[in-house]
Amino acid sequence: RLAAMTTQNRGIVANMRGDLPRALAHYRESLAAYEGLGMSREVCGALNNLGMLYTDMGEWDEADTAYRRASAVAEREDDRAAHLLVMCNMAELALSRGRVDEAESVCARALPLAQELGDAGAEAELRKHRGIIARERGRMVEAEAEFTLGASLASRRQVVVNTYVIDEG
Repeated sequence: RLAAMTTQNRGIVANMRGDLPRALAHYRESLAAYEGLGMSREVCGALNNLGMLYTDMGEWDEADTAYRRASAVAEREDDRAAHLLVMCNMAELALSRGRVDEAESVCARALPLAQELGDAGAEAELRKHRGIIARERGRMVEAEAEFTLGASLASRRQVVVNTYVIDEG
C-alpha cells in the first residue's frame, strides 16, 4: 500500500515538473498496485490522475477511458465526492475536444450533486464550464452570469478555478 501511494505521489511530482512520460509511468504503476490490492477508492484516484494527464497530453481517447473507468468505480463504491470530481474533469475533457453537448450533459448531472454536497470548488468549476458552453452557443448574457457566479463562489471559498481556452479558430 505504501509503495503504491509513494509511486502515485512520485507521478504527481513528475507531472508538476513537466516530466509527463515519467508521470505516466508512475501513475500506471500505482494504478496496477492499487488494483492488485483491491483498493477501489485509490483506483478511482489513480484513474482520475491518469485522465487529467492524458487530457494535458491531448490523448483524448485515453483520457476518456480513464475517466469512464474512474466514474464506474466511484458509482460502484457510492463515492459521490469522487464521482463529482471525475465528472468535473469529464466536462473539461469534453470542452477540450469541442464536444459542447457532451459537456453540457455532464454539467447537468454534476451541478446538482455539487450543490447537494456543498462543494463550492466543484460548483465554481462547473459554473465556469457552463459559461464556456453558453459562450460557445452565443448566449453571452448567460455566459457572463455563469462566469460571475463561478467567480463569486470561488472567491468566497478561496477556491482556485483552473482556466483554459477553447480554440475558436
